[in-house]
Amino acid sequence: MTEDQVKRKIDEFIKRTRRLLPDGFETDDILDDLKAHIHDSLTDKREEYPDADPILLLKEVLEEIGTPEDIAEEYRSEQVVSEEKPNLSEKWIRYVMRLTAAVLVAVLAAWIVASLGLVDFMSAVVILIAFAFIEWWVRGKQTATA
Repeated sequence: MTEDQVKRKIDEFIKRTRRLLPDGFETDDILDDLKAHIHDSLTDKREEYPDADPILLLKEVLEEIGTPEDIAEEYRSEQVVSEEKPNLSEKWIRYVMRLTAAVLVAVLAAWIVASLGLVDFMSAVVILIAFAFIEWWVRGKQTATA
């Protein structure tokens, strides 16, 4: 088999994959990466098996990569995951709920500590709410950078 036949097979695979993916800049990047991966894998296989038929090696590479349908399905599942970002109002609702829960826990803890007579109730509330706010703020920063 000639290099032209190998190139044609790779181009056919990329064209089949392109038809299954939506148009866009990201799609072109994915297809470029896919083509480079096919070429790199084929080069590795040729070095490992120099006497083997290039078409058979290409078939092995394409089997390892998966069908165009598999690639398109993987791409769609990645798109769904990346699109599930909460909007700003949902984010603020979550922040308010977390802060409210932290304040309620702080007040409950202050009541328990005050009932033991270790410290007065208002001092315990102020200290525990301050700690709850700090913890809420730190976790918010940690999840924002992750």
